[in-house]
Amino acid sequence: KNKSDTRYVDAWVLMDGSHIGIASDLLVPEELAPPELRERAQQEEEARQKRREEVAKKSQEKKVTRKGKDAAKEVKEPDSEDEADAVKLKEPLQNLMEVLYTKAVDYLILKPQLPIHRRPSTSSRTLGQLKRGQIVSGWPQESWLLLAEKGTTPKSTTGGWVLVDASCLGLGQQAQAQWPVPKELRPFSEAVVVEWTKFPARHVEYQVEWADESEKDKITVARSRETMTMARVHELPADSRLIFRLTAKVYTAPPEQGGEIFTEAVGPWEEAETGATIEKLEEGNLCVDPLANLRGRCMDCSCHGFVLAEYGERPRTGDTLEEVSCRRCSCSCVRHFIIGEFHYRNPSAASVKRPPVSEAPKALPAPKEEVRPITWKVEDGEGHIQFVLDKVGEAHTLYETLGVSGDADKAMIRSAYRQVSLSIHPDKVGHLEDLDLQKQAENAFKVVSSAYEILNDDKKRAEYDRKLRLTGATFGSRSGGRFNLTNIAFLKKFLSKEKGGFGWDLSAKPPGDWEEQA
Repeated sequence: KNKSDTRYVDAWVLMDGSHIGIASDLLVPEELAPPELRERAQQEEEARQKRREEVAKKSQEKKVTRKGKDAAKEVKEPDSEDEADAVKLKEPLQNLMEVLYTKAVDYLILKPQLPIHRRPSTSSRTLGQLKRGQIVSGWPQESWLLLAEKGTTPKSTTGGWVLVDASCLGLGQQAQAQWPVPKELRPFSEAVVVEWTKFPARHVEYQVEWADESEKDKITVARSRETMTMARVHELPADSRLIFRLTAKVYTAPPEQGGEIFTEAVGPWEEAETGATIEKLEEGNLCVDPLANLRGRCMDCSCHGFVLAEYGERPRTGDTLEEVSCRRCSCSCVRHFIIGEFHYRNPSAASVKRPPVSEAPKALPAPKEEVRPITWKVEDGEGHIQFVLDKVGEAHTLYETLGVSGDADKAMIRSAYRQVSLSIHPDKVGHLEDLDLQKQAENAFKVVSSAYEILNDDKKRAEYDRKLRLTGATFGSRSGGRFNLTNIAFLKKFLSKEKGGFGWDLSAKPPGDWEEQA
């Protein structure tokens, strides 16, 4: 033995025992031993090595068995009994989950720390913690969520259980379902159209709720058993900020066949703002569909009168009346009763009281109204600035400010704008001594630039044409010509958002370089 080995032992061995009556050769060097002795010694050593290996193997098997029993005992002992006040499921139904759900549902953790339990019981052993902001997937049952692992099913997962709703413990909502959530909120004056993605379960009913943003505790249930993925929420306050929420109720079978509620997944709140209040003028002049049918109250809701909505902005599948909506209730115009044919009512003419007409033996022929030319050119006035200012001041529509017809193309509009703007540009009239004429030219240039900005843009021009066709949004018959251009009231009426104008800032320079536009 090596003396550095800790197992080294000092000992003495008797080699010759003849003097005490024992064989003389007690120890023989291996090289001098007879062959049969060496063979017997080798066999004995192999037998001893084999016994040692068998003993080591049996000892290892006993350790593994004992460890498995201890582990099983350790798992069963903490979960053997539930505490009296524990929140738990009566019976976890993983097999039913495989049938009900088409995929796992995502949840957002709301609490700083949320324990994961081995079983759906608050007294069950915890497997770990989830932190606030984490997104986890799983299959909900009642107020519990069975966590999903990658590539697992409800029957094969070992992810554990999480208590989603702990209201019974005074802890409130601990995790927020990310389905169902509104994918689009289309606001109207007194309604909102809510659309969402289908919840990943086979038998689902949806509940739509809303509340005022300033009073979130006062929740109103708009729809309680909606089976589609779209709902119209009516009777909402106009011009208000509201919040909407969806709840998916999962049933074990179709409700009409006696299915029971398996769980409820409550989605997050989403904001929406209803449209402006409908004015009396709009109710009088926009109560018509595109076929000039006068529409009244709605068949599907409490809307008392149809008001044409902005239906040109959304993509349409076809030119059908079903796609034309009411601005008040969001329902299609075909769901509103037809009460007659539409006739435009001029509010200013209705307020004028006419004296009763007495019978006359013969009515005098009405004087012929002078036909006013709609189109004009700068050359018609031989280049005089007064002529151009008179035409701009007498214009009834944006087309007439440029002297073009309603069907003029972009090239004609651009050419007319170039001629008119060059003739009245402030740089050209700045040398005139007549300050009043300079002011008229400056205002006329702003009006012409505003008209060109609208008519040169396809979308804005289409919007203006629609207003002109449906509401008669002209600027009335005026007299005075270019002297209207010094009247600030006229300019506000022509350029403001109200009464057919387009919100021009009179104190600002028209957008873009007028020379480039021309």
